[in-house]
Amino acid sequence: MEETKFCVNCGKRINKSANFCQYCGHQQTVVNETDRNAVNDAKVSDKNVSEPASTDQGSDRSITEIASEIDPTRFGNGLKLENINAYRNRLGFNSTDSICVYGYFFSTAALITLGGLVGFASKHYIISFEHDGVLLLGLGMTDHFNGKNSFINFSDISSIKLSSFGSNYHLTVGSSKGEIKAKIVKMMLGRPWQAQNAKKLAKLYR
Repeated sequence: MEETKFCVNCGKRINKSANFCQYCGHQQTVVNETDRNAVNDAKVSDKNVSEPASTDQGSDRSITEIASEIDPTRFGNGLKLENINAYRNRLGFNSTDSICVYGYFFSTAALITLGGLVGFASKHYIISFEHDGVLLLGLGMTDHFNGKNSFINFSDISSIKLSSFGSNYHLTVGSSKGEIKAKIVKMMLGRPWQAQNAKKLAKLYR
């Protein structure tokens, strides 16, 4: 039987030796067998993270530890939805109905304790609302993923509110440890998913 693997972008089964996906055309960037197996495992699993510092797959490792083993630059520009989902999947977040938006944090004190970040290395994030919490994927100066990620469990959140202010939404996440505030732009040129997902969040958390 022909040996296969899963595309790192769309997750469809392709020939193990293929350098490009026959379905989406994405280049397969896995460079060794260890990484290839890890990507395949992430694509096959349909389990989600249920703890801020572990996955419900039985791992005791935090998302920071998992992310440290992955080269985030392999996933390209962080403002492309296909790249966001490929990176999410690689981190073990495999739900297909998450809501992802680009945001800029301007009040971050509580996030250091809530999300387990050290020094809060980024202010620009892809904010992904997962089944059990909020996943934060850090972005660098060129909007590429920088590996400075965090996960906040819904059990640690007391309130989420999204208010409209001109061309932005203001996201406020409340907890017993303080508030996290971010600006989410309502639309981005060439990124229709931003406007669509921002509207979804506005309906959920207004």
